[in-house]
Amino acid sequence: MEHKYHIRQEEKEEAESVFVSMTDIMVSFLFIVMLLMAFFASHYSDNQTIHHDPLEIYNAKSENIRHNIIMHLVEAVRADIKKEKIEGLEVSTQGDALRFQGNGLFASGQGGLSGNSLRIIKLLGHHLADFMPCFAVGSKGAVALSCNPDLVMLETVQVEGHTDSNGSHQNNLVLSTTRAISAFNEIVPDSKNNDMPEMLEFQNLLGQPIMAVAGYGEMRPVGNNATAVGRAANRRIDMRFIMYVPPGRDLIPHKVEDIDRISSLLKLQDLKK
Repeated sequence: MEHKYHIRQEEKEEAESVFVSMTDIMVSFLFIVMLLMAFFASHYSDNQTIHHDPLEIYNAKSENIRHNIIMHLVEAVRADIKKEKIEGLEVSTQGDALRFQGNGLFASGQGGLSGNSLRIIKLLGHHLADFMPCFAVGSKGAVALSCNPDLVMLETVQVEGHTDSNGSHQNNLVLSTTRAISAFNEIVPDSKNNDMPEMLEFQNLLGQPIMAVAGYGEMRPVGNNATAVGRAANRRIDMRFIMYVPPGRDLIPHKVEDIDRISSLLKLQDLKK
């Protein structure tokens, strides 16, 4: 009996020893899991901080403001088109651009804007001039936190001309440039005293006029040139808005007073190129 008792006691102690060992293993496993969770949490947090980079935040705000500007202009121009009862002229947004197209804009081979389109483009220039001061420097610039709290700045507003595929490549380049200049001259009319046009006095941080003009010929179609509808869509004017992108964190404006400092630094860097 005593021998059996010792055997049972040893079996019991062995079972308890196995249980303790299993417990130790489980505790160790949980400890490793907790360490891994802490590591991945730290790694995830580090990745998240990338999205809080000041340059990314500033550029995101710039894109948002650009979208708001374009939408405001589109609504204003659509109201003008409705008020003037103009048929065949369409205005829309395309990412970073405001687009004019349709049969009411240009006939095939025609360089100048039609009478109705001229009126609408001229009104667009008035709308543009209303908000440009908040996002520009120069003699007409008036950056203020009240109208531009994020201090985002316009780099370029480019008036772009486009054609359909009828005609030669060289002729279409000339024609698209003629169309762009036709629209540009309505948006940026000459001053009465032959001075610098007022719209050209809105400048970017490099001291350059924000308004610019370009012709692309048939190289950037948005419609099918095999159809009349597609060709009419390609005969268009785009107004593209390009925002200032700081080349470094120290060139992000945080207060209005920073604008002049940043402008001076950018001009100096440009001279050294």
